[in-house]
Amino acid sequence: MADSMIGKSEKYWSVVHGFMAMAAVLDPRFKMKLIEYYFDLLYGDGAQKEIENVRSFCYDMLKDYQARCKSKENSQVPVQASVASSSRAMVAYSKLGKRLANFNAFVDQIGGTTHVKS
Repeated sequence: MADSMIGKSEKYWSVVHGFMAMAAVLDPRFKMKLIEYYFDLLYGDGAQKEIENVRSFCYDMLKDYQARCKSKENSQVPVQASVASSSRAMVAYSKLGKRLANFNAFVDQIGGTTHVKS
């Protein structure tokens, strides 16, 4: 039973972690620094390979986006924001700030900068 659950978890993680990592990369506060920090903790010696996988994934997604934009040059879809989702985002953001203390220390140690909105 446990082996089955571990297998399903690993399959899910292998699909999802690229998108989650890309979201972190696109966040101007973190970029690749958050990936470098957490992947080192998660993957140890294999971290550099996983970081390069994320970097490649981001470039592949960018190329796909550019190709789609070229094929739909004049069509634009309006973006609508919901007040409820932005409220949830603010709560999540405040919780996230508490969890990033070690990450901020990591960035300070390597000489990078993070931009935290007050």
